[in-house]
Amino acid sequence: MTEYLLAELRNAIGNSARKPLLVCGAGVSTQATGGTAPSWAALIKSGIKRVSDLDTNAGKWVEDCNAKLENGGVAEWINVADEITDRLGGSRNAEFATWLGEMVGHLASSEDDPLIAAIVGLGCPIATTNYDDVLARATGQAPILWSDPVATHEFLFGKRDGVLHLHGHWQTASSVVLGSKSYDEHYADERSRLLQDIAALDRPTIFVGCSQDGLSDPDFSRLDSFLSEWQDVAPRRYWLVRQELDENGVVKPIPSPDNSRRLFALAFGKKYPDLVPFLREIAPQLTKSEGVFVADEDVRCIDQHEPKPEIFGRDSEIETIVNAVLSGKTALIAGGPGMGKTSVATAAFYDPGLVAQFGERRIFVSLEAAAEPRALLTQLVDALGMRDRR
Repeated sequence: MTEYLLAELRNAIGNSARKPLLVCGAGVSTQATGGTAPSWAALIKSGIKRVSDLDTNAGKWVEDCNAKLENGGVAEWINVADEITDRLGGSRNAEFATWLGEMVGHLASSEDDPLIAAIVGLGCPIATTNYDDVLARATGQAPILWSDPVATHEFLFGKRDGVLHLHGHWQTASSVVLGSKSYDEHYADERSRLLQDIAALDRPTIFVGCSQDGLSDPDFSRLDSFLSEWQDVAPRRYWLVRQELDENGVVKPIPSPDNSRRLFALAFGKKYPDLVPFLREIAPQLTKSEGVFVADEDVRCIDQHEPKPEIFGRDSEIETIVNAVLSGKTALIAGGPGMGKTSVATAAFYDPGLVAQFGERRIFVSLEAAAEPRALLTQLVDALGMRDRR
């Protein structure tokens, strides 16, 4: 990993005006659901089986398709996806919609999933190539279909919250981009194509959980061709990748920069769980000069009133608190006197993700001496610097 690119990525995320578009691929759903979400290959295989379940005469076709999946490349996989769509009646047919819903409609991450919390902690607009609800449910944001140009325009220009589904959403099966025919339909929509081009030129892009095959699909390939004509002005596209090992345990080199596509790979670690601390590390570190939140001097920010403790062996508890807070939930820490409740809570609020998300709004309030409700309120008012305000 180059420190230069890492610093540039941090600067891009910290840009309050034009934050990067965070594009989440199948790897995000797979990791956030503990491996329950199917990969694209698994989805295609399930489609072949569904056709086989419905058509007893499809035996030869099933053999041919499985052979293509085993030995073919992305282009052949896409052709198989086209054939599955046709044999299930097309994307507007109930058989296609039922199959897709059964495969991805039930998927959801755990309430305190660390990967989703780290993604949200970046503060970037979120898009996905997945058809499922994992990100929408975890963030509480509604899905936005790329095929809805009005909603997409409002999302890209900060006028609407949501999760942008670049390849459609299972509840609107006709919007799903699965094979080349649906890619062609997507490309034929001039307004959607224009918005895609604007988004690519307007801000950087960060690909998370996207494989090499995923970035080679026809939709991204068309965009690559477009960007090659604009490479003199197009912003960088950052591709977060894992450092893979060869059969001897030696780290393989990550992909070199592709300047015509404006695509730059950054390694987040050797294991998939390394992605979470990496995302927390690149989250913007807010300061007073950056102005997202400037506290009065009387506000009791934890930085000035409770130093970060040296604490060992409590990483799991601290991570649970961090994930809960980043997800907008309440974290209760129970235990008897002297068990380190305050230390654990304080350590959690020095987590880079919480610092990036809340800055000086991380308020420390000690309620040990408050014996009744009015005393609690008084302590809170003091901590927020509001005692002398009218």
